[in-house]
This record gives sequence, C-alpha cells and structure tokens, in this order.
Amino acid sequence: MLAGMLVSGAAQATLVDRGGGLICDTDQNLTWLQNPDLAVPYKVYFNTAGIFINNYVHADPLRNQFVDDWRMPIITELFYLYWNYGIRGSMPDTLFQNVHTENNAAYWGVALQYSARIDFVTGAYNLLANTAQPIYAWAVRDGDVDLAPASAVPEPSTIALLGLALCGLATSRRKRVSKQLTRDIPSFLILPNETLYCLK
Repeated sequence: MLAGMLVSGAAQATLVDRGGGLICDTDQNLTWLQNPDLAVPYKVYFNTAGIFINNYVHADPLRNQFVDDWRMPIITELFYLYWNYGIRGSMPDTLFQNVHTENNAAYWGVALQYSARIDFVTGAYNLLANTAQPIYAWAVRDGDVDLAPASAVPEPSTIALLGLALCGLATSRRKRVSKQLTRDIPSFLILPNETLYCLK
C-alpha cells in the first residue's frame, strides 16, 4: 500500500526518505522537511511564515552539513503532495510527521500576487490576503540534499602530505641559508696565547 501511495503516474515519481529529517520529491526535485513544525512550530501569518522559513537552518547529521536555503512552497508544490502522493496529514503510512489535520489546519503556499492555503484533510484551497489569518507553514528547498556538492574540506591524508612537503621545504631552505652564512663569514680561532687566527 505504501508503494502505491509513493509512486505516481508514468513518471514514477517517489518520495524518498533521505534521513536526517529530510524527504526528497524526485519528480519535482524538491526536499521537504519531514516535520513541518521544525521551521514554523505554530500558526502564523504569511509574512511571518516567510521570515521563519528564510531564517531556518536545519542541522543534517547524516551528511555533516547545515541546510539553510529554505523557502515557502509554491501552492502547486503543496497540491502535488496532496493529490499525487496522497499525503493526508500524519497518517501512519506516510513519511511525514506532524502534518496538521485538525479543523481548519491548512498550510501557506505562494500563488502569484496572493498567498494561498491548502487543507491536507479535504484538499480544499483558496487564495487569501497575506494577513487574512494565521495558519501553518512548511519549508521546502530546491534540489536533493543527497546530491549536494561534496564539502571542500580536504581529507586528513591530503593535509598530512601538505604538512610533510612544507616541513621538507623549510628544512632544505634552512640548510641552504646555513651553508651560505658559514661560507661568507670567516671563522676565527683564538689560541691559548690570545692570538687571533683566521681560518679562512
């Protein structure tokens, strides 16, 4: 039954649990928060939801990174969750947690000049003024976190090789400078009778 809910149409799009609280929509190439309450924990007005989401940073321990490029979903992206994947709140056989389904629980979405809301129980939607009423919000980002570019931090073996090369360079330079100094500076020897004797 779960496979039937997650696979849709000819495109065979799926929702993939990437771990770390992130769900990838392979058809829309989006990553959703598994728990919408993480970014916006209560009902808010549209503009406040945008502020919460734009400032949200998700700690992803599986990929050892922080994900901070969240945005408000377009209303059609929310529709896709409802109509194509059958997401009807936090049902036991969905990948999402804490999707609100209580009476009048809807989510903000962006739609042209207005904001819009979708109810994840009935599928109903309507356009609203941005200050109409507080409702829930869900953060989404473009792309798949599993395909994020690798970190630019060098591996330990690379750092070790670089360190050895720098030590070798410093040692060879020190020897060259030392030889040059001893060649250019005459050496003197003081004999027991206090006679100064030049060795060069």
